[in-house]
Amino acid sequence: AEELLRLTKAQVDAGATEAIAATRAESRVADGRSALITAEGTVSTSAISLARALSLDPAAPVSASEALTPQLAANNLPEAHETAVALAQRQRPELLVSAETLSALESERRAARGARLPRIDGFADAGRTGQQLDDTTTTWQIGLQVTIPLIDRSRFDEASARYSAEQQRLRFTDLGMQITAEVRTALSALSTSRSRLVSTVDGLHLAEREVAEARTRFAAGVTGNLELIDAQRNLTNASVTELLARQQVAINQVRLARAVGAAAALH
Repeated sequence: AEELLRLTKAQVDAGATEAIAATRAESRVADGRSALITAEGTVSTSAISLARALSLDPAAPVSASEALTPQLAANNLPEAHETAVALAQRQRPELLVSAETLSALESERRAARGARLPRIDGFADAGRTGQQLDDTTTTWQIGLQVTIPLIDRSRFDEASARYSAEQQRLRFTDLGMQITAEVRTALSALSTSRSRLVSTVDGLHLAEREVAEARTRFAAGVTGNLELIDAQRNLTNASVTELLARQQVAINQVRLARAVGAAAALH
């Protein structure tokens, strides 16, 4: 905007354009300064929010690192659907806990079932009895006992354990399907956001070329500064769009890492 104002003043001084063109350029500068103040305020509040998220002093300076790499090469996250789903099934902590809970309930069910089965106990005893060491008699005893439970709580304990195991198995299956859906959704969102980023980068390059051409035309006196103002505004919008697209790619990368259970590897 300041460059536009400089070019416009030169055109007005040379009599190549009207004074209203300088007024438009000054308005553009004022808009740019207002946008800059807003952006600086956003940076300041974002730094405070980041410090709070990291449990740091909000007054301490915080610098964000570079954005995540487009391919997540540093984290070795697979992007093939089957591989990513398999990794999530192995790494997601909630699924591991669910599997361990199911295993424990299955053990309880087997134990409760075993309490209802008939039980056979055997015993044997042998020794020597007598009042004198040289006058003893060998004695022995052997027995077998069969216990058949008829009326007890074991059958109810087995039913309760079976129902608990079945419920946990349903939760485990549903959780696995949910994790699979999360991984596939994250992969799809990441692919879409990358394609959108490519499109926005192309749009940014076109906007930059439009500004360059409009600046040349205005400097040559072929057109007024309205064309250059529009081109600069288009460039600003294209830059914001491209920035948001990059942000969305980074967000989807984090979501993919979370979906496969590798979010802790991100820095």
